[in-house]
Amino acid sequence: MVRSGTIKLHRKHHKSTQVHSIRWELEEGSLVVIGEGWMPDFTDDAPPPWEEWRDEIREVNLWNLRNVGARAFRNCPNLTDVYLDNSIERIGSECFSGCGALVRVVTPREKQQPLSAEGIAHRVDTLYCGRRAFAMTPWGLEKEGEFVIRNGTVLDYLGDGGK
Repeated sequence: MVRSGTIKLHRKHHKSTQVHSIRWELEEGSLVVIGEGWMPDFTDDAPPPWEEWRDEIREVNLWNLRNVGARAFRNCPNLTDVYLDNSIERIGSECFSGCGALVRVVTPREKQQPLSAEGIAHRVDTLYCGRRAFAMTPWGLEKEGEFVIRNGTVLDYLGDGGK
């Protein structure tokens, strides 16, 4: 069964607000999200539209977005693979946390670094990851103190400090 929908996006551009939308489709365990602009952050009160099918999601493909919203794919127990295109600059906080089967994240970015204090990506070749973006996933288990390290790159900060 194919499930699909649209999310309205608001992106600040100079002094005006442009409204865009993203389309998503879930078919046979593969969730494809395509759009332009910024994906919104999600909360317990405002979950992502694929929330009720989290158990079905095994693969996520994200295309032509500037960011992946906070908590967008949190607690997807069967998610194993994530594919990001190079338009994505930021992965929001707790985005993939609790995805206990996640073993592969594929991105053309050369480097991945924690999100800056301002929440803004400053380098085109860097994918910034929000706090606890990959917490409690097999993919993000290499720890050194309060940091998660993958192949020598800092991916996540698990401490309580703000910077």
